[in-house]
Amino acid sequence: MARKSKEQLQREAQYKRQADWMAENTKKYMFRLSKNQDGDLIAFLESKPNKAGYLKELIKKDMLNHNN
Repeated sequence: MARKSKEQLQREAQYKRQADWMAENTKKYMFRLSKNQDGDLIAFLESKPNKAGYLKELIKKDMLNHNN
């Protein structure tokens, strides 16, 4: 088995640091939409250039509506 180069070791260490940071500082949410039942939702969401930003803004607006 060939030894890893210094660059490979540095890339792996950087990847590990990044993965550790993401695990510590972020939360990931995933959901599925049915192409048959949710086609309109899929088409609408696909039209948004920043899907995560759009969804976060919807949630923030909903939070404000529920706090008033």
